[in-house]
Amino acid sequence: MKRVQVLMSTYNGENYLAEQIESILSQAHVKVSLLVRDDGSADHTPAILTSYAGEHVQIDIGKNIGTQKSFLHLIECADSNNDYFAFADQDDVWHPQKLQKAVEALEYETAKKPSDALLYAGNVWYASHDLSVRKKQNRKLGKKPSFGNALVENICMGCTQVFNRGLLTIVRGHLPHTSIWHDWWMYLTAAYFGAVVYDQRAYVLYRQHSGNQIGMQAVWRQRQAARLRRAGQLKGLLSAQAGDFAQVYADMLYADLSTQASDFDRQQIRKKNQEILQIVAGYRQDWQKKLAILKGTDVYRQDRIDQFLYKLLFGIGYL
Repeated sequence: MKRVQVLMSTYNGENYLAEQIESILSQAHVKVSLLVRDDGSADHTPAILTSYAGEHVQIDIGKNIGTQKSFLHLIECADSNNDYFAFADQDDVWHPQKLQKAVEALEYETAKKPSDALLYAGNVWYASHDLSVRKKQNRKLGKKPSFGNALVENICMGCTQVFNRGLLTIVRGHLPHTSIWHDWWMYLTAAYFGAVVYDQRAYVLYRQHSGNQIGMQAVWRQRQAARLRRAGQLKGLLSAQAGDFAQVYADMLYADLSTQASDFDRQQIRKKNQEILQIVAGYRQDWQKKLAILKGTDVYRQDRIDQFLYKLLFGIGYL
């Protein structure tokens, strides 16, 4: 069986934490271990974590540094002897076969086309706080995951992400300075240097409650308001994140690929990715790059309404 280390950051999560830990430790057909960093909780979260500490559960009680930095710290501390790694939220519930299905998908991708950096992600079931009401995430990809998509949208929710040792190693040596979220950085990295497997099925009950930072609105008007709110929060961040990616990965972006004929397609994709990275990173200072985004199809959101909205925002230099 493959060994999977789950990386979880907690903060004041006493209400649902035990249920989530139990669902992780009950994963089928994989050897699972759990590495948890508590981000300065003031409730009973540290005590709950301590009660689980043992051979398969490692606990790090730390100071409050925020979710982003806490997960990046977990990446640095992950045990690279494991085959695969996964992110976990503190308040979800996992289907017993969540990790098994992810590993199977990654193993299939590896057998088909070996890659240094592989990332799996998928849909979730949105659930009420008591899990009595459930609704599957309505995300059907119109286009495949790609670097052009990753530059402007994160379709890979952290709580669904499972990735190989290669991706862990690359990211560990190239931690971001200004990325919007740690899971977005994983999508960017895998899309550029490797491959992304997106599963339309869902194996996570993503609990909705007042503490959630991202939720799902049932009413159309609420969904549109949330769409605008999320876009508004990205002022200057997409270009900044692209610039950060170019700087942090400067030692790898332009490394020569093999000149073998079998690598020709990879060379062409890499060249195209380099071009669109520079366009998004510098579009606010260069009207020709802005025009390339507005007229081109390489940088895109999955949803057509989102695509229209973000083209407008690129047009005024907002992102």
